[in-house]
Order: sequence, then structure tokens, then C-alpha cells
Amino acid sequence: MKREINSLGEISLDTIDWTDLKKRHGTFRVVSKGSGRDKKTSGRVGVQTVIGDIEESVWIAAVKHMVNAKGEEWLLDALQQWYLDNAAWCKGNPAEAQVEALEALASKLFDRTEWVGYEAFNAQYRPHIMSGSA
Repeated sequence: MKREINSLGEISLDTIDWTDLKKRHGTFRVVSKGSGRDKKTSGRVGVQTVIGDIEESVWIAAVKHMVNAKGEEWLLDALQQWYLDNAAWCKGNPAEAQVEALEALASKLFDRTEWVGYEAFNAQYRPHIMSGSA
């Protein structure tokens, strides 16, 4: 098992790239505090990447940092709108659409011709890709 990353300070933001933040799968672990009748349980939701199991809110912050550092805010906005308009599970749920957009950015999904939305997304938001003048 890779290490758990629970704060942004545990990630070297100056040297990471998209491959470091690409989601492999989600993770979940039950966290218990106390004992007996006073026992409280909660869950830790994470994102498994090549650098470790990153707590979800930390992963979101790291991907947003990369978006800002690379000047790709417009692409995040476009992907989020794409998911709101085209993904049934995101309709009316901007938070879910944002997570989907962040996953797509980290994996560069929009560059893969195998993606079901490749032609429609790129025709709408990146027409230079479709015209071959990238």
C-alpha cells in the first residue's frame, strides 16, 4: 500500500505533474475514535494515485493548484460545463461535475480519441484540435 497523504504540505507542488495526480481508483477507510458507547466512526475518502492515497479534499486542492499553475482554468470550466450538460449523474450537481472535470483533467481524458465525448467536446471547446491545427 502506498503512503497516505492527508495534507497539501505532504505533496511537492513544485515538482508534481499530471501523471502524479491521475486517479487510479477511489479509496475508503473507516476511522474510529473512542470506545464503547462513546465510540464515534467516520470515513476517510481518498484518491489512489502513483504518489499515494491522497485524501479527497487534498487531491482536489492539488489538481486545482496544477490547473492554476498551467493556466488551464478555462479547460476546467469547459469540462465542468460538459459534465453538467452531458453526464446524467452530474445534472444539477455542480460539485460532482467539478470532481469529474478534475479527474478528466488529471488523466487528460479529453486528449484520448477513445473517449466517448472526444469529438463533441473538442469540437465545442477546442476546435483547433478537430481541425488538426493543434
